[in-house]
Amino acid sequence: MTLFLDSIQSKFSIIGVTETWLSEYDSYYDIDDYTLCVNGRAEGKRGGGVGVYVKNDFDFFRNYDLDVNTSCMESIFVEINNPQTNIILGVIYRPPSHSVQSFLEEFVPILDIVNRENKILYLIGDYNINLLNVQSCQNVNDFVDVLMTNSLCPIIHYPTRITNNSQTLIDNILTNNLDYIHSGLFLVDISDHLPIYFVSKFCPNMNRQESTDFYVRDFKQENVRKFVEIVGNSDWTVLSEDANVAYELFLSKFLRIY
Repeated sequence: MTLFLDSIQSKFSIIGVTETWLSEYDSYYDIDDYTLCVNGRAEGKRGGGVGVYVKNDFDFFRNYDLDVNTSCMESIFVEINNPQTNIILGVIYRPPSHSVQSFLEEFVPILDIVNRENKILYLIGDYNINLLNVQSCQNVNDFVDVLMTNSLCPIIHYPTRITNNSQTLIDNILTNNLDYIHSGLFLVDISDHLPIYFVSKFCPNMNRQESTDFYVRDFKQENVRKFVEIVGNSDWTVLSEDANVAYELFLSKFLRIY
């Protein structure tokens, strides 16, 4: 992930992660200039776990009252102090092995609590609910009904998991504040899900004189052709017997070309 963050040459204020496989905080996964908070799965269980990286120049605190760690939903929440109004940010994971209805039974009470706070809300998550099927699947429709009832809008509109046989929109950012600048996803293969992002006008406690340039990649046919040509002509020999080192060397070179 650090290689990917370096490649985009931009410091996101907050980074949410799901399926961390962590049962507790581990300093091995720290990233410079960020504070890592985790809500891991119970000891002995594989998979799952959620976490959030918050940039160190943010004034924030964990909201443990909103953390959930059950078989059908996992969440972690932080609240960012902001002069105008505080911002609540949650990271949510719904294990696909459990029903959507069971998830909603955990999810709705969290929304009820947050709504009483009357603050800006962002929910970053892997919901494993394909919003592209909203017109054909009752479970998806029920999920969207909950969002609309609670004035939450999904701001990711393209598939976030793509295989040879399917395209699904199962990761999203939900918010009650549409005063954001931009949202989208990164076409990069660092996991089987595409990373999603948004850029908001609310950047508390940041140096306003700093500016960040965001670059948009042009996927016109000529650029794709050049990329394929460079990849094909590159030397992909990796001089390491260590699989982790070999992968990092490969990914670093691939991202430089990309």
